[in-house]
Amino acid sequence: MAFDIDNTLAEINKPILKETVEKLLTLEKKGIWIAFVSGKPAIYISGMVRQVGLREAIVIGENGLNIYYGCAVPPRVIIDADVKEQPRELLREVHREVHFHFKERVWFQPNAVSVTAFPRDIKDMPELRQMIEVLFSRDDISSELVFYQHSDSIDIAPKDINKGNAIKSLLDREGWSKEDVVAIGDGENDIPMFKEAGYTIGLNFKANFKVDINVQDIKAALEIIEEKISNL
Repeated sequence: MAFDIDNTLAEINKPILKETVEKLLTLEKKGIWIAFVSGKPAIYISGMVRQVGLREAIVIGENGLNIYYGCAVPPRVIIDADVKEQPRELLREVHREVHFHFKERVWFQPNAVSVTAFPRDIKDMPELRQMIEVLFSRDDISSELVFYQHSDSIDIAPKDINKGNAIKSLLDREGWSKEDVVAIGDGENDIPMFKEAGYTIGLNFKANFKVDINVQDIKAALEIIEEKISNL
């Protein structure tokens, strides 16, 4: 099971609900591997997973940059994607340009590689989006990087670092098949993950990809998952 976090497992800046935690623990007890796949840094996700109480969760951070086995510090296994110097330098340039223009109006998530910009006032989101689009009108940036807009932020990442490639690496390592994967997410950055899954569940999903089923909340998604497992 590959779960996005924000606006999927929990509302933005809200805890995972107790009943959701109980369902996740039950899935793990049944032998289901659970992966948390997010644009947040892997170490941030690890802390959250420890509080959930899962023993063997897989953490995928920064939209596929890092894969951690378990949530201990240091992780039991770490798989880092290879990022070339060219996209790294372009990301540093994007960071500088956005910071120069917005100053304190934007907060940057403390990522290892990618750039995630949060407007402190959500009314500044259209201006931030416009600036990112101007930067991406440059061929060097658009050929190496990709951006995803969320309700509260914009992620800018290397083009070949995405949730789908991370899931594929995981499948190759473990010998699992695409059909073994159920992916649950709500946003554009979940599309690469959906493409590597045998079954896809969207939560109020509106991006340009046809999920197998679109539901309103995580409770409905977990009910579908329970039904699928019971039919195995």
